[in-house]
Amino acid sequence: MPYWAGMLTEEQHPHFELQQAIRQASWDLFFSTDPVCCPPYFVDNPGLRLRDILGETPLLVLDVDTPLAPRRESSGVKSGAALPITLNPGDPTDFLALLLQSREAWLEVLYDDGRREIRRWNASRMRPSSNIIGNIRSRPEFRAGAWQERGISQVRVSIDRPDS
Repeated sequence: MPYWAGMLTEEQHPHFELQQAIRQASWDLFFSTDPVCCPPYFVDNPGLRLRDILGETPLLVLDVDTPLAPRRESSGVKSGAALPITLNPGDPTDFLALLLQSREAWLEVLYDDGRREIRRWNASRMRPSSNIIGNIRSRPEFRAGAWQERGISQVRVSIDRPDS
C-alpha cells in the first residue's frame, strides 16, 4: 500500500466508512495471504467483507485514458526515467567496500549544455548495508524532476578524484 494512502486510513479521517473500506481493501490486497512484509501501522483488518457491501462493484476505478496529473515536458528525458548514475569501480559491492575504507568519493555531474562539476562526497556515515545509488538519488538536486530542471544528464561516482 502506498505510504500516501495512510492519510486516508487515519482515525481522524472525516469519512469513517471510506477509512474502513480502504483499510480492509489494503489488508485484502497486500496482507491477507502471503504478505511480503509486516503491515504498516495504518493497515489492519477491520473485519469487513467488501464483496458483501459492494458486490462486484470495484472500490476504485482508474481510466487509463484520463491523466492523473498534468504532464510536464522535460529535456528529452521521459518523466519516469531515472537519473543515469555510474560507479567507478562499476560493481556496487566493490565500490561500497572501497568507499567504506576511504570514507569519501567524487561526484562528477554532467549537464546537458556540456558543463561538468566535480564535487567531493563525504561518506563518513555510510555503512556496509547502505544503498549507494539510493543515497545518491536522495540528494535534493538528483531527485525526480529536480535533475531534469537543472539540466543534469548524468552523474559519475568514483573513489578516485576525476581529472579536472
